[in-house]
Amino acid sequence: MCYICQESYAGITVITTNTSPMCARCKKEGSRHRFSSQNHMDPGLKPRVLADLTQVEEMSIARVNPILQVMHSIGGQFKYRGHTISFPQEIKSVANILP
Repeated sequence: MCYICQESYAGITVITTNTSPMCARCKKEGSRHRFSSQNHMDPGLKPRVLADLTQVEEMSIARVNPILQVMHSIGGQFKYRGHTISFPQEIKSVANILP
């Protein structure tokens, strides 16, 4: 896990420096880290209320609804093709109904 951008995934290249472990992208950017808390791009921990939501509940309270073309490729993997359109979604009425 990179301690600057908080990114963690399988196969991440973490470089240990004098200060803290960081990913290759943060090391390349130098002192200007795009996805750090200093740049107000770290959302922090997920609140407990949101951690237990199902995928359908997450999609219904999302502020943006992205539309994109997903294709099933050879080998059982999915891929995206073409443009992506993001439509704003009014969630005030749905958020008031949810417990």
